[in-house]
Amino acid sequence: MPDLTDFMNVVASAEDWAGFGADGREPEEPMKQFTIDVPAELHRRVRAACARRGLRPSSVLRDLLEREFPETTSQSRSRAMPTAPAAA
Repeated sequence: MPDLTDFMNVVASAEDWAGFGADGREPEEPMKQFTIDVPAELHRRVRAACARRGLRPSSVLRDLLEREFPETTSQSRSRAMPTAPAAA
């Protein structure tokens, strides 16, 4: 059987690097992914700035999305208590 020690170290470090939040904790709710196209120069700037600040791009972008699209009271209510469809 091949020695997988190096492979497992790479996998573990990739999982550490790709953690969910700045504090590395797992999210409290299920996560979904966006795939977006950005200009190569913007991609480079985001990656470089995050590296300088010791942040993960996914965490920074998630924070930007949260600020741009804050949860409203009606959204949190509808998520907490689903309503039945109105009768016709």
